[in-house]
Formats: sequence, C-alpha cells, structure tokens
Amino acid sequence: MTPEKIYEVEGKTFSAHVQKDRESSVEISGRYLNKSFEDAILNAGGIKVFEGNLTKELKDKYKELATYGGSKGSLDIWDEVVAMYVIRRHEGNVYIAMVKATGNSTSIQIVQEKAFDQTLKKVTSAEIENDLLNSGKSVMQINFDKDRAILKTDGLETVREMIKVLRDNT
Repeated sequence: MTPEKIYEVEGKTFSAHVQKDRESSVEISGRYLNKSFEDAILNAGGIKVFEGNLTKELKDKYKELATYGGSKGSLDIWDEVVAMYVIRRHEGNVYIAMVKATGNSTSIQIVQEKAFDQTLKKVTSAEIENDLLNSGKSVMQINFDKDRAILKTDGLETVREMIKVLRDNT
C-alpha cells in the first residue's frame, strides 16, 4: 500500500487485534502500542512506506483484495489512520499494516511474501486404482463452480479418471 496504490501480495499471513487484558488492572495507551510496534518494525529493518487515511478508491480496492477482511484482527481502514511498512528480505519481503488507533488497542496484519506453491496435483486413474488396491480408499479433490452444482474443468477430469478406474475394475 502506498498513497497512490494498493498491491496484492501472496504469502503467509498473520493478523491480530491487540488490546488490554480484561483481567489486568494495568492501563495501556494506543500511542504506547503504536510506538512499540513501530520501533520493533523499524529496528528489524522496516521502512514506513505510507501513513494516513485511505481514499475511497483505495478503500474499495483494499476490500476487494484483502480476502481475510472482516476476520479477527482485520484492519479498520475506513475510520482510522493506517501505517504500512516493508521489511526487505532476500527470501521475500515482509509487509506490515497497522492501525494507528487513538484508543487503547490496535490491529496489525503481516504478510510474509512467498509465491503460491501448488500442492495439489492432477489425479490419474492409475493412482486411484493403486490407492484402492493398497489402502481401500483414494482421496481426491473435486472442484465445483462457486455456489453452483457445476464441475469445474479440473473437477470433471478427476471424475473421468474415477469412471475409468470403475469401468476397468468391475
């Protein structure tokens, strides 16, 4: 996120809402939280790339790209000042967004950049048959269109491979 643009980043995410422990009598301030987090980020080699309120266009783009929005620790980009930092690392940048809240709590989101690593693979009829012979079961992923009972192309391919196994092993 910069004052002009929001970028989509893939990677491992962490988000948290930090507030006073309800059981504790110790008071904390938002200013203290903000300063503590910012000092830790800067000491880790971070650089602040943006701080301020987002324009309506950037808020809309954030809402579209941040698929985790609304979950625990989600940033209140609509009513609060947001600070964005980056820590440049050889293995992938670390992006940190933090609400600069005025109350005694804050929210922070961290994305450790890493390209998506596809772990699913195309299932063949030979693998299905081998699984069934060796363990009595075969686990497959069958993809459907969102909110519809229509198979996606890769889901249809998996079903075809299942049919082939069943036909060959009546």
